[in-house]
Parts: sequence; structure tokens; C-alpha cells
Amino acid sequence: MIQSNEDLYQHLNNLIKILKDNNESACAEQLEGALNLSTVPSEVLGETRVVLQKLLVVKFAKRSDMKSKILEILNYLNTILSLR
Repeated sequence: MIQSNEDLYQHLNNLIKILKDNNESACAEQLEGALNLSTVPSEVLGETRVVLQKLLVVKFAKRSDMKSKILEILNYLNTILSLR
């Protein structure tokens, strides 16, 4: 369960590692790109949210293992970005 921004970044880095380990380097690069987009935190979090939503719908909708990891991160992002 994600409870802080530190947890968020740990989960994101773990997801990037899982993607790379599963030969999904293009997906990992998209996520890394979002995390390095800007120095403005809201832009980074917003773009990260967009990338995760695309990955969820386009790539991992049928993979429950990846879907649950992505949804956990998205739920936290939605909360801190007040999108719930």
C-alpha cells in the first residue's frame, strides 16, 4: 500500500524494473520519460498518471499481476492530484 511520495517512487521504480525484466523496455522508457519530464512535481505526477493509464488500457488490461500494480499507483496518484 502506498502511503507517501517516497512509497510512490519506490513502487514506480519497482514497476520500471519489472517491465524491463519482462522485455517491456518500451513501456519502461515511457514511464521513465514521464518521471524525468520536468522539475515541477505536479507535471511529473500528471504525466506519470497519463502513461500509466495508457499502459493499463493498451498493454496490461488482461494481465492481472501488472494491472494490480498499476492500479495501486494510479489510485494514489488520483488521490494526491485530487482526481478521485
